Amino acid sequence: MNKISIYQIVLLIVAIAILPACNRYIHNENAYDDDFIPYGIRSFEVYVYNENTDKEYYAGSIHTNYENAQKDLSDAQSLAYDFAESRHLKNWDYLCYTATKSSDCVTKVK
Repeated sequence: MNKISIYQIVLLIVAIAILPACNRYIHNENAYDDDFIPYGIRSFEVYVYNENTDKEYYAGSIHTNYENAQKDLSDAQSLAYDFAESRHLKNWDYLCYTATKSSDCVTKVK
């Protein structure tokens, strides 16, 4: 009987420790990890800018979720590259803005 009671107490302590952390991310979709990826990410909004002319262009959107964001970031980079190549831009760079349900620009990643 004592082993079951100790097991239940340990399980309760673990649940108490884990639930607040999970709850924080559920209620704040704009919270982000150490790589600046929001937990509620829905897409990367990709912009290419021409450093010679100081013009910025919208290249497109890569839809994603938190579990696939790192993989889909490479697709966003490819989208920027293809966009710059198709417009024959020589001196260019890009930014990816992370978008969630409530914001089109939570963080900037590259």
